[in-house]
Amino acid sequence: MEPLTLLWLARRYLTERAEELWREYDEAGRRGTPRYTLASDIRTEIERLDPDHLPSLGTVAASLVDAAAKAGENPRTFAAKVHEWLSQPQLTTDPLPYRRVLTPAESRDWRAEVQRRWGVSRDGCWHPMLTPDVPADVLVLDESMWDGEGAAEVRRLLRDMGRTRVIELREYGADYLLDLDDFTPAYTGAEGVWTDAHHDWLVYASHEWSVAFGGVLADRLRCRPGAAICQWRFWTP
Repeated sequence: MEPLTLLWLARRYLTERAEELWREYDEAGRRGTPRYTLASDIRTEIERLDPDHLPSLGTVAASLVDAAAKAGENPRTFAAKVHEWLSQPQLTTDPLPYRRVLTPAESRDWRAEVQRRWGVSRDGCWHPMLTPDVPADVLVLDESMWDGEGAAEVRRLLRDMGRTRVIELREYGADYLLDLDDFTPAYTGAEGVWTDAHHDWLVYASHEWSVAFGGVLADRLRCRPGAAICQWRFWTP
């Protein structure tokens, strides 16, 4: 088994496990301990591994077990699952998009850069949360733009520009370097900012269900059919 296969198995298992535990918690009226968060926390820990530069299979396996301990899980429980996979050397799984948690230094550098380049506030806010007077070169849409093919179209625009990976900076939780296929700029309970190494576009998703675009993405999305209909407006009573 290749180290990357083991990492994919663990990521997929933890994603599916978190979804399963969330359904159980929701069906129980959201009472009791939300155990789905533990699976998500373990997944975040293992996503600190860089899929492009993995160590040996044994080292990856040890890192997976260590991730469970860091997340607060009994390491023996997850270790049993890891050993189950390792006992099947011919086991395969479908590839997953690249996804890696940024190091603290990388997060600091990226946050400083979006502040310098785009004027994102120190607490991660951007237009239209900064001021009702949104600059003319910023396009702010409401989240109805994601109905249908909105997210796929944004990914297509970036792919047409030759972009393959995206930086995600969240209001809280881990920051990520993502494969373009894993990029969906939306509010998830945590606001988010997205950009890439070219520094010529920015996306900001706010708690007001707005999605703001700057740079080349704003220019290209203005020509999108229905963009005017999805234009975001401040709520007034």
